[in-house]
Amino acid sequence: MKPFARAVFTTFAAMFVLVLVAADTPTDLDKRVAKKLEDLVPINFQANKLINVLDYFRNTTGVRFFIDWEAMEAVGIKQDQRITLKLEKASAASALKQVLEQASERMKEPAGYAIIDGVVHVSTKSGLQKIAEKTKGEGK
Repeated sequence: MKPFARAVFTTFAAMFVLVLVAADTPTDLDKRVAKKLEDLVPINFQANKLINVLDYFRNTTGVRFFIDWEAMEAVGIKQDQRITLKLEKASAASALKQVLEQASERMKEPAGYAIIDGVVHVSTKSGLQKIAEKTKGEGK
């Protein structure tokens, strides 16, 4: 596996997605996970707990998730925080972005996600930066 060359941030209002690029190209595994997140999923959250909403994405997509609750709770994003979102048909990636945007709406730091070694890591901006640095330091 090639070492991570750089991290690129894309900002969507208060929401961001960290894209880790391995020598300018994501790994095949990361590409497969990103493609799986493009699948359309029905979304109908009515004041559901954030932890349950994230489990829904895990179960619906079949993708492995790691939730950095320590970093998220440090900025005020709680597991039992309520999420309300209804979308007829949306990609899992788009819906996940909207959920994380809602969860971190009035927080000190936005939540986002990164696909690293085939796992969707959900954390804060600084939490994802630490994961990227650790991964880069491990030569992955």
